[in-house]
Amino acid sequence: MQVMDAIANCDLAEPYQVLRSNGSFVNGGYEEIETTLNLWGVVSNVSAEELSQTPDADRVTGARGFHCLQQLFRTHDDSQGTGTSDIIVYKGTQYRVLAVLPYANRGYWKAIAVRMAGD
Repeated sequence: MQVMDAIANCDLAEPYQVLRSNGSFVNGGYEEIETTLNLWGVVSNVSAEELSQTPDADRVTGARGFHCLQQLFRTHDDSQGTGTSDIIVYKGTQYRVLAVLPYANRGYWKAIAVRMAGD
């Protein structure tokens, strides 16, 4: 079984929401467009190696790995537009995407996200 097959498997995948903010400068001001995506994917704990790639201050809040068949984003300003990090809502807790591991050639993406303070 390939990873993308597991991500699409209803026995392994779980639902979560992605709150996405994109924007652009219009008429001298920044206009932000927020969208909510209802996605399915495999949610996992992150490894010690993956956790070591996050800033020290973010490690204490907890982290998760989110595998998805649709691209996830961290803060970016590139050919795909401008936007802030996706916020993933999983079981009522919000996680901010810190890193995205692009496995597009294998048909999926993996995001490392940290629990947001106050949750």
